[in-house]
Amino acid sequence: MKNLKEKLLSNTPILGSWVNSCSPVVAELMAMTGFDFLCVDVEHSAVDLPQVQQIFQSITSGNPECAPLVRLHGIDYSLVKRYLDAGARGVVAPLVRTREDVMTLVKSTKYPPTGLRGVGFCRANNYGMRLSDECERANDEILLVLQIEHIEAVDNIDDILSVPGVDAVFIGPYDLSAS
Repeated sequence: MKNLKEKLLSNTPILGSWVNSCSPVVAELMAMTGFDFLCVDVEHSAVDLPQVQQIFQSITSGNPECAPLVRLHGIDYSLVKRYLDAGARGVVAPLVRTREDVMTLVKSTKYPPTGLRGVGFCRANNYGMRLSDECERANDEILLVLQIEHIEAVDNIDDILSVPGVDAVFIGPYDLSAS
C-alpha cells in the first residue's frame, strides 16, 4: 500500500471516494477501479465497526495499493483506536472545533512516545505478526484529516493548524453553513 502522506508531501495527486454502503462487494469493486484511498463514512451512514473491518478487508483485497480510511462519528480516543485497529490507514475527523480536539486526535492516532494509542493484537498489525513493524511505521503513515465545519473552528483555525501531526484539512460546507 502506498503511503498517502508521502504522496501529499510530494505534491502527487491522490484520488479517492466515499463508501456509504455496508456492502464489502461495492467497496472491493470501487478499490479495483484504481482509487488511492476509499473513506468509509461512519458518521453519516449505517455502517458499524464490524462492517467497517470487512469493508477494509475488501478494499485491500480489491487493490492492495488503495488505502482504507474512515470518517469517524466522533473524536474521542476509544473510537479512533478501534477503527485504526480494524485497519484504517487514516481518519477523517468531523466537527473539529478547538486545539484541544486536535490534540486528542493526535494522541489517539499515534503510538507512544508521540501519542497514547494502545498496542494490542489486531488487524492493523496482522494480529501480532507485524507488531513491531506497525508500531514503527504507523506514526509516520497514518493520515489525520480534520474537518473544519463549524464557525468555532474558523475562529480557532490558527490554533487548530498549529498542532503537529495534522496532515490535511478540508471544509465541511453544509455543517459550516448551518453553524
